[in-house]
Amino acid sequence: MKIRTGFVSNSSSSSFVCDSCGEKQIGMDLVLSEAGMVRCVNNHVFCESHVINLDEAIEENDDYPDEISEKYCPFCSLKEVTDRDLICYLLRKLDWNRKHAASVINKEFKGNYKDFRDWVVRNI
Repeated sequence: MKIRTGFVSNSSSSSFVCDSCGEKQIGMDLVLSEAGMVRCVNNHVFCESHVINLDEAIEENDDYPDEISEKYCPFCSLKEVTDRDLICYLLRKLDWNRKHAASVINKEFKGNYKDFRDWVVRNI
C-alpha cells in the first residue's frame, strides 16, 4: 500500500489536445476557455482558431461558449476530418478491418516497425 506523506491539494491537472493541429494545453484546474479551446456538441475539441465564424458562435451564446453547435465545428461540417474518422472511413472504403490492415503492413515492411514509421514520415 502506498501512503502519501506530502501536501495533498484538491486542485487537479487538466489537459486538452486540439483534434485539428495537435496543440496541447496543460494546467492546474484549466478549463477549455482558459486554454483557448472549445468543444462542440459532438465532443470534438479544438483551438479557437479552428472555429468556423468564432464571433458568431460567441454572439449566439451571449458569451464565450463552453460548447458550440455543429455549424461552427470544422469536423462536424467535414471541413476537417479527425485521424480516427479518417482511419475508419478508409478501412470501410477499402472493405478492410484492422486485422487485415495490420497483416498487409506487416507483409509489406517484413515486420520492421522502424521501416514502416520511416515510410509514413517520408510520405506525409
